Amino acid sequence: MVMPSPDCNRTDTRAPDQQTWADRLIAELLASGIAGFVLSPGSRNTPLTLALARGCPERVVIHQEERGAAFFALGATRAGDRPWGVVCTSGSAVANWMPAVVEASASRIPLILLSADRPESLHHQRANQTMEQAGLFEPHVRLSLNISPPESTEELDRIIRQVHTAYAAATGHHPGPVHLNLAFDEPLISGPLPGFTSLKTPSVRWHRGKPAVDANALSMALRFLQKSGNGLLMVGELRNAGTIRAARSLATRLGWPVYADITSGLRLESLEGLVIPYADLLWEYWAERLGRPDRVLWLGDSLVQRAFPEWLARVAGDCMLVTDHDAGQDPYGMVRERVVSDLEAFCDALAAACGHVDASRERFARELATLDRALDTCAEEMGSCLTRMEPLVARWTLEVASRFRVPVFLGNSMPIRWGGLYARHVGGNATIYASRGVSGIDGAVATASGVSEGMNRRPVVALLGDLTVFHDLPSLALAMERQLPIILVVQNNRGGRIFHHLPQARHCPDLLSPWFTADPVFKDFHSAAEMFGWDYECPGARDAFQNLLESVVTAPDPRPTLVELCLDAQGTLETHELLKKRCMASLAENAGKSGRNME
Repeated sequence: MVMPSPDCNRTDTRAPDQQTWADRLIAELLASGIAGFVLSPGSRNTPLTLALARGCPERVVIHQEERGAAFFALGATRAGDRPWGVVCTSGSAVANWMPAVVEASASRIPLILLSADRPESLHHQRANQTMEQAGLFEPHVRLSLNISPPESTEELDRIIRQVHTAYAAATGHHPGPVHLNLAFDEPLISGPLPGFTSLKTPSVRWHRGKPAVDANALSMALRFLQKSGNGLLMVGELRNAGTIRAARSLATRLGWPVYADITSGLRLESLEGLVIPYADLLWEYWAERLGRPDRVLWLGDSLVQRAFPEWLARVAGDCMLVTDHDAGQDPYGMVRERVVSDLEAFCDALAAACGHVDASRERFARELATLDRALDTCAEEMGSCLTRMEPLVARWTLEVASRFRVPVFLGNSMPIRWGGLYARHVGGNATIYASRGVSGIDGAVATASGVSEGMNRRPVVALLGDLTVFHDLPSLALAMERQLPIILVVQNNRGGRIFHHLPQARHCPDLLSPWFTADPVFKDFHSAAEMFGWDYECPGARDAFQNLLESVVTAPDPRPTLVELCLDAQGTLETHELLKKRCMASLAENAGKSGRNME
């Protein structure tokens, strides 16, 4: 009998060098399906940088500023529907990710955060560029791991299993960011680099089936619908084309009036006359017109505007909320039934089960035509000068974008609100993106740039306020470096004018400036565009703006272009009030002519 050598079954206990460990980590993430990485160069993350440079240089975006880097990854992940990784050095660099991490967590967008760190022996010793990074982003990440260099190949394999657990947590049924804090000791590079070994398949493969629609939940929802004699469908933010299609199908099958949020993917449509036109602008009119809905079916995420849903919460009967997550979502206190399911599958199943409901089609078509005429006529009468026309800029921008099927990123504060109030129901050809997780104004230029990257560098129109752009000026360099076809429309109303529409303007108007509406830091954005190499335009008339927008989005090789619109804050308020009054007067006039309430 031949006895085995004492060493033949022994596990290799030699510690892998740091570069081998970093290479393996990146190779495993690539094999798992990560779309790319955004790298902010530094010293402590040298092993990760070298792994990226040798393993996937074509899938790495380099940006010096960490906050913008994380928002870029967020936008790319959202548009491309595959997670991106973010890599940086140790110290305060990591903390710059926090705003994007918070937004990604609230919006359920997967990000893989790879931060380099000093070894444990240097912590709490006042070592340079060293701080407590472990758990920095809790409770905003799905999983946080503090990983030291493996001391054996067996430990390396164990760590890799942890990495795959983190990747699965980021991309699972409750997606969001995960944080891997990776300690690296000196020397960070100690000799010739080994060859990078790519992997065809990851060491651990996760197979996640699509959840089936629960039959009991479907039956309960069907009974909820069948009890209604005056129902209303409310659609919040929907994230992908399949869910939007399914919600559209359910809406047309139900035949209920539809309140469509600007982030729903349905706001620009009429849905055979079912969408309540300009519901946010004219909510008082619709409150009288619609009566007291006895059932409200709410699909999707949160809503941008408050007036219409707050009215519903006061007068409507029971509300059922259907989402693909189990996080709390009822700021109006109206939800009585809650279904958590795959939204696309549930909407399809509910549409098939409820059959065809006998409902009047084109029920709001006459009002829509009346309101469009009123808005267009009023705008024509005010002349071509853009100075006082801020409320309609989003309307005109979305018209052009829909015509040429160009995605639009709407910034927080006023741009997204103007879009919800005044966007024309022209059809759903423009995909609308927004950062509504925590609704901040930081990182918007980077996020819009990431959206373009995630959509294979397609042109993207970003409609942002001046303070929003000021918060993210360094990301102009990022878009320029990548030569991304971003058309950045800046509504320069001299900063912070949302407060003119809030109670502060009524109760303490003398304190609005500078305590709320911070005075502008600079006169215009021409110098910023010039500094970062962007094309710059500043049209003063409506036709000039629309023609410029059309020419840029249809250019064969569009460059990053900053379009600045100089707007008057007080004139904006007056225009908004005038447009609303003209709409109400036109509705009253047409109702009088018809002798009925335009049923």
